[in-house]
Amino acid sequence: MTRARRLVLGALLASGAAACDDGDDGNDASGEFIALQHDFDGLAQWMIMWSGAGEALKAHPAGMRTVYMKEPPAAGEAFARGTIIVKTMESSDVDSGLLIHAMAKRGGDFNPEGHGWEWFELALDDSDRPVIIWRGEAPPEGECYGCPPGVDPATELEMADCNSCHLGAADNDLVHSVPLP
Repeated sequence: MTRARRLVLGALLASGAAACDDGDDGNDASGEFIALQHDFDGLAQWMIMWSGAGEALKAHPAGMRTVYMKEPPAAGEAFARGTIIVKTMESSDVDSGLLIHAMAKRGGDFNPEGHGWEWFELALDDSDRPVIIWRGEAPPEGECYGCPPGVDPATELEMADCNSCHLGAADNDLVHSVPLP
């Protein structure tokens, strides 16, 4: 998906999300945390948990990566429901130059294989505010997690499922870059 298409889609999603986003705390009646558009506001001011150059992986191009966390867990605690982690990846290998992926600990009965995490792709609007491009247990059909140009999500099934990659960090609640305290 080109950057222009992502920005248009992001603007449409943001306008719809703003209409549905009543500013509540994102907790629904089932005890799940549902991350809303406003939960990603101020991302650049969140705590940086890791930053540096990363080598190319199946779903991530090589380049600078920065991992942000909205509220880190206290020492000795697990990633709690409501934890949000965002990773930005800068690369000349992707059409937009910047990929933004996130994970939010939704909890409840959501995504049991993924330990209750919900996966996101974000983009920045014209005001550099993050907007949600897609969200869920996996990317929607026709999309994939961090697809570089020329990668067809229909043939790269491993990139169409966030859980399968993150299961490699099962001992850290599926989080690769931020160790539990």
